[in-house]
Amino acid sequence: MLDLLIMAGLFISFVDPEEFSGHPVYHSGVRDAQKIDPLPDSEFPYLFLTINAYDDYNKPIAPGFYQVRYIKEKNELNLIEGPKVIGRIKVSKIIKLDKKVKIAKSQTEIISQDKILLEFKLENIKVYAVLKY
Repeated sequence: MLDLLIMAGLFISFVDPEEFSGHPVYHSGVRDAQKIDPLPDSEFPYLFLTINAYDDYNKPIAPGFYQVRYIKEKNELNLIEGPKVIGRIKVSKIIKLDKKVKIAKSQTEIISQDKILLEFKLENIKVYAVLKY
């Protein structure tokens, strides 16, 4: 009986998983459909916030992935999750760049015990805003 189980285990280890599933499978076992980037292409970059923060209206912002949008008419950066605006931060400084940025970019940096600097680049501007935490 033990011999039969060992033989069955050896047989299964040599079988190509693609034959049974009908989907292309890599050696790691990840299918093609699972390798697609989960974030859609957008002109607005994504930001990963690792700590709890507050926007300018004292609305709490939980850690997570957020899309960053610059709203020129209101002079603010919005943190967006899906269709919802999670936070609104007033812009503190705008710098016009000599060269046009090819890919929009955003990043954060802790600048004091209670403030996070949010930097956003899009086209020919660099925008700074400050989050509280």
